[in-house]
Amino acid sequence: MVNKKRGKKKNAANDDNTKPDAASAPLDDRTTLVPAAVLSRILDYTFQATVLNVAAVCQSWRAVAQAHDMYYVRVVLDGDDGEYREKSKEFFKSIYGAVHLAQFKRLHVIVSSPSTDDGIDENELMLGNITALKVIESNMAYIVHLHLSLPDICSGPLGEFLRHADAPVLEEFYCSFDGEGGPGPFAALPPDLFRGSAPALKSVTLTGVELTAKPVRAFANVRRASLEQYSSEGLLFVPHNFPGMTHLTLDFLDADFDDRYIGLDESGPPVKSLGARLQHFELNLYASEMGLPTQLRSILEKQAIPSIAVSLCAEEEDDLADSQEFAPFLAHVGKPYRVVLRRERQYSGPTAEDWERRPHDAEASLVMEVFSLGSHFKRKFTADNALEPSPASETALLRRLPELAPHIRELEVADILLHELFRELDSVSLPRLKRLTIDFDSPQRDEANAWEHFARRGSGKIECLNLESVTLRCAMAYRPSVNDQDVAKVVARFKPGSKLPELCCAGVTLGAGDDSSLLSSMVEMRIA
Repeated sequence: MVNKKRGKKKNAANDDNTKPDAASAPLDDRTTLVPAAVLSRILDYTFQATVLNVAAVCQSWRAVAQAHDMYYVRVVLDGDDGEYREKSKEFFKSIYGAVHLAQFKRLHVIVSSPSTDDGIDENELMLGNITALKVIESNMAYIVHLHLSLPDICSGPLGEFLRHADAPVLEEFYCSFDGEGGPGPFAALPPDLFRGSAPALKSVTLTGVELTAKPVRAFANVRRASLEQYSSEGLLFVPHNFPGMTHLTLDFLDADFDDRYIGLDESGPPVKSLGARLQHFELNLYASEMGLPTQLRSILEKQAIPSIAVSLCAEEEDDLADSQEFAPFLAHVGKPYRVVLRRERQYSGPTAEDWERRPHDAEASLVMEVFSLGSHFKRKFTADNALEPSPASETALLRRLPELAPHIRELEVADILLHELFRELDSVSLPRLKRLTIDFDSPQRDEANAWEHFARRGSGKIECLNLESVTLRCAMAYRPSVNDQDVAKVVARFKPGSKLPELCCAGVTLGAGDDSSLLSSMVEMRIA
């Protein structure tokens, strides 16, 4: 089991630390440079700093910028050293300047407190956090995003100050309590937090916060809930704490915590549902030899959740070897399936154009998606190797392919994963497969010739007697070129039946080799 160390919440890439200017509104030059509706749409595709700069152009543009979601100022209290109390005083000045001088009506407030383990005197720590909470209480009417990471000894002052604070514009709330003796929970939030109402609140993330039978009434309208490092037994309290929830994310849930029941002294009844409105369930599951937690398995078997995304991390290849760990996620996904096997890249370049031109610069994770062709149900499995360079998670996930094989009608596979596909399905039949798509969207520097290498040196065969179409596809800015003889060799490995499948090239250039008759004898051509 790998525990996640609680830390600061990651800030969005477009957040800016620029301090707000106290200047008055710019003079209006009475020139309509861009209509307000058009300008607002343009700002949707820019960064937060750009929105602030646009507000300084003229009064008409300022009005458009101020109405935009990215027109806010971010105020941070970070306690990484021993000057936390002094920093809390500066925190007060920053918020006062933003609201009363620069007249910002939208604040993103982040408080990341140290703990007594960092060598800070407990009294100094309490005074610093009380100062910060008082400032937050008095300016809560302007706070859109509130991020609080506090030691558990501050749970009392938090409840005292914020239970009486109105939060009319609060959209996102993050609360983390740190304490001693494991992953928690350490303290509960008062049921009447924010006077029991936060009408704009749509997203809540909790870490180390105790869930109890007394729900926080301000969470009634929350659509997205994220719980980090909770026992599966705590799921009992999720539905009535978040009755309007449509999206739920569980981070680092593990059966190893099943003996740590949240809010009760002994185990309670099995959880049958996470709420009737739940549409998407995201689980960052770190596998253990104990398998899926009992409560989670019960939910997966009883509740038909339309969309589930699972991140698997196996320390050993056998951690996910048991098919029972995979089957519950597919319990309500109707057959036949459309299966997508690809690499998903987390690219942090400045523009989308850079991503299209240089996708090989990104980190890649193996992704398997399973869609029901008879309904809207879908499942996404990601092999997470972020903690170590071991391929155990990928191997464990790929070993599930034979279970899906009899029910696959449509298959999409990245060219760089053809070796893995044939390794797992060699000599296996795909009796229902009708449409095959090979995706060329994911090249890497060390995999630039993955297609050619597989076509000319790959081995194995997969029987697809009902195959009707083969599509070679690339939707990216580049246009790869493939040799028709290589295509013929790959198609032959899928062993089509007596009926010639149709070949379509979309965004892929098909080059003629020395003998073009080989491919034409195997497929019917259709160039898109």
